[in-house]
Amino acid sequence: MLKARKKTILSLSFKSVMRKSLAVKGAVLLLVATFIAIISYIESLSSKRNECLFSEPEEVFLSMLASICLCYIGKAEGNNKYYAIVLPDKYK
Repeated sequence: MLKARKKTILSLSFKSVMRKSLAVKGAVLLLVATFIAIISYIESLSSKRNECLFSEPEEVFLSMLASICLCYIGKAEGNNKYYAIVLPDKYK
């Protein structure tokens, strides 16, 4: 029940971000669109815990955060690189 609620809250926050982005010149900003595609991919992963400390979505989310935060060019470029290199074509 709690996981379903968290997912709904997460989805709602992205919906509000999309609405705000759409309000800016009638188009979704590229940064927001790529980030939402990445989050959609993460939400689609199985949340079963195996022997690992984190579930697959948690591991992918942490990996995404690290690649964005540690990008020497900048956060937006880190997001774009993760989208271009790691994200499966199905979510692009």
